[in-house]
Amino acid sequence: MNRLLLLVMLLVNFGCASYQSGSYADIVSGDHPSDAPITGKLDSTLTTKHYAVINFSFGNDSKQWLRIKKVRLDFNNKELNNKANIVVGQDIVTWAEAIRHKVEIDQWNKEVIWGSIALVGAVTASGSSSNSSLIYAGASTYALASGILVANSVIDKVNDLERAKLFPRTHLYQSFSVPAGLYTNRWVLLQINRGDIPSEVYFDVEYLDGKKAKYKVKIKSTSTKA
Repeated sequence: MNRLLLLVMLLVNFGCASYQSGSYADIVSGDHPSDAPITGKLDSTLTTKHYAVINFSFGNDSKQWLRIKKVRLDFNNKELNNKANIVVGQDIVTWAEAIRHKVEIDQWNKEVIWGSIALVGAVTASGSSSNSSLIYAGASTYALASGILVANSVIDKVNDLERAKLFPRTHLYQSFSVPAGLYTNRWVLLQINRGDIPSEVYFDVEYLDGKKAKYKVKIKSTSTKA
């Protein structure tokens, strides 16, 4: 499957129901840019007994580019922070290949579902020989850590090259920009038992212009097949 087809799949899927699906995030504290709606939603199709995919959409209703330097998840609960791990590096690719096989077996429309998040890009990009050593120093350090807070402290110490190897380009933990009048979608894959998935998540956003804000968003957790 070539990159052009993958792009078309993503564009068709994101353009069909609503520009920003899920619940709108509430501002908990900090300096939130005006005209920048954020939504979040649990992807019930790709969430299983031990993994959860959360999709985020960042809107920009202003006339200027919105540039986001950093996003970090936090369940605002020590117990949950210790139960949830952010999947990184080659493990994302391995999971993506396995979940695609599951979707096919479940006889879903894999073109639509597999395009529902940009994880498909991770499989394509990481399948090349140039990325064969996807996990090294930074990711190996993470493997020794547990919980989102610990993972975040490790992730913040790696350089841009290591970050690119830990996360695909469309991952929530990569820096990104939102064009004026448009929307950008991001995702994060968590290793967490389905029964521990909370009804809402907290996350911090640092903007390139120096603004910082903390948000919380209710994720619509519907029953999923395992």
